Amino acid sequence: MHYIRAIIHLLKSNQIFMFFIVMNDLNSCYSHLDGTESCLVSPVVGQPCVALFSEDCYWYRAKVTRLTVNSVEVQFVDYGNTEVIKPKDLKSMEPKYMTLPVQAIECSLDLTRKDWTDEQRAMLENVTREKIDDGGEQEKEVSVKVIVQKADKYEVKVLDGTTCISDSVLAETAKRKG
Repeated sequence: MHYIRAIIHLLKSNQIFMFFIVMNDLNSCYSHLDGTESCLVSPVVGQPCVALFSEDCYWYRAKVTRLTVNSVEVQFVDYGNTEVIKPKDLKSMEPKYMTLPVQAIECSLDLTRKDWTDEQRAMLENVTREKIDDGGEQEKEVSVKVIVQKADKYEVKVLDGTTCISDSVLAETAKRKG
């Protein structure tokens, strides 16, 4: 089962600088701790924490999403990605790092649909990319309009100027089905 979903960052331009200051401070604080200092002894699902991201070895705000005997799955709340980590790479979060709102929210083109085909996902990806001079591609700047919120998920419309990209994707895939 596949989902058409995205993680949207809702930062205003004046908040971006503050966000990076807080993230740099957090990483500096936690990278200077020894292995057992501030360890999260008995984590529970949903608990805020600080976790070490394996790709860059930086500490980020996270929440516990799943527990196993020897590992913990976390979601990095400001970026949306998840990772399974060792318990030693999980720390309790100091309250000063909880004041900044979560910076990534989960969005979908249609909250009533549970699965999407690879074709639908590829179509959305293709219309949100643009060709660049060197023959490659880059992400296209688009706008996102929130239509409805259900719990912690948002149904959105994706716009390229005045053109509704998401409606085009949904209509095209419905036409191919019917």
